[in-house]
Amino acid sequence: MAGGSLRSGAVRQFLGKLPAVGPGLRSILRNGSFLMGVTLAETVLRGIYVVALAHFITATAYGLWAYGGASYGLAMGLAAFGFEFLIASRIGANRTGAASFMGMTLALRLTLLALAAGALAIYAFTVEPPGPARTILLVLIPALLGRGMALWARICFLAYERQGPYLLVSITLRVLEVGIGVFWLLSGGGLMNIVFLHASVWLIEGLAGVMMVRWLLTKFGFAFSLGEAFAYLRKGAVLGLGGALGGWLIMGPLVLLRHVSADLALIGQVGLALNVMMILVASAESFMGAAVPVLSRSLVRGDPRLASYGRLTALASLGAAALAGVVGMVVGQPAAVFAFGPDFATAGALLGPCLFVGGIILAPTGHAQILVARERRWPGVWASATGSVVLVLAMAPAVGAWGAYGAVAAIALAWTVRGVIVSGVAWRMEWAHD
Repeated sequence: MAGGSLRSGAVRQFLGKLPAVGPGLRSILRNGSFLMGVTLAETVLRGIYVVALAHFITATAYGLWAYGGASYGLAMGLAAFGFEFLIASRIGANRTGAASFMGMTLALRLTLLALAAGALAIYAFTVEPPGPARTILLVLIPALLGRGMALWARICFLAYERQGPYLLVSITLRVLEVGIGVFWLLSGGGLMNIVFLHASVWLIEGLAGVMMVRWLLTKFGFAFSLGEAFAYLRKGAVLGLGGALGGWLIMGPLVLLRHVSADLALIGQVGLALNVMMILVASAESFMGAAVPVLSRSLVRGDPRLASYGRLTALASLGAAALAGVVGMVVGQPAAVFAFGPDFATAGALLGPCLFVGGIILAPTGHAQILVARERRWPGVWASATGSVVLVLAMAPAVGAWGAYGAVAAIALAWTVRGVIVSGVAWRMEWAHD
């Protein structure tokens, strides 16, 4: 009996040290679960689309599709400027003056998107010779503009913690894109039809998203203080640089492969495996993104439980990725052959290693959010910059030595370097606060 009482007391003491589930954590779980559920629905739709594309176009054509998507994704990184965090943090902490703030951020985003579109057009005309690759890059410019506006709208709804109406529209448009795209493929339509459809749907969603913010959240205008705009740009410049470098780590490998290897089929194999991995990573990141408004309020209150968030997200990310990676190594290749056809057997073999990389990508997310909440933005920039340099230096020799596996190894090394730097800085700050 005495031993049992001692053990029970020890258990109660241990449980008492665990963070309580307060309203902030409940908000993260509620909003994060909703966002993750919607993203998983989008994931299923994208998965159907990927299967259809792989069945009806060749690995070479898929390489063109992946290269085009990576290129306009990099251009979008130029227009990021920390919008994802700064809008959610500002509105989540204080909604006073939200209308003028949101009008200012939309005007700035449209300006930056126009510059990014110009950069993509210049790249297409100066780097790519006349042919399908150049045409695809130019056709994707409307997708760049629409997707940039759509992401701004999604961030606004997240900041107000009213994601339902917008995400319902987003899923409806994804269903339409997948449905029409599959119909076109079954009817003999080629890759260019899919690219036109993709650009059109994102442009529609972007315009609809902006109107929904005005109708459902706040009737913003475009009149704002230049001083406030420049102050916002100064804040966002560091985050924007970090976002652009992070975008390079995600999209850059396929662009590098385009210049390292002339084999578009190789780009298609690596691109398909990375596409599957990033779909799953995006699902997890949507859950973590719901924590930003709550983290901002916790920081203002000086909540001592804030420090545990980064460690918990890192452990959960690595554990889930390890399990998924093992499963991917066992069933990835036969599953890819079944789903995509024998031309994509290499992509299936790459799936397990890519899922491990997904865990490496996600692991420092919580620490990165806390650093930005504490207005420590430069560590993320230096971490992404270092990882980007590693990626550029490692890609060519790794691909030359191990082919597609070398590309994945170079990506893993780059993200590991970034994660170690971000988490290391965050841990040092935690020790300093303790």
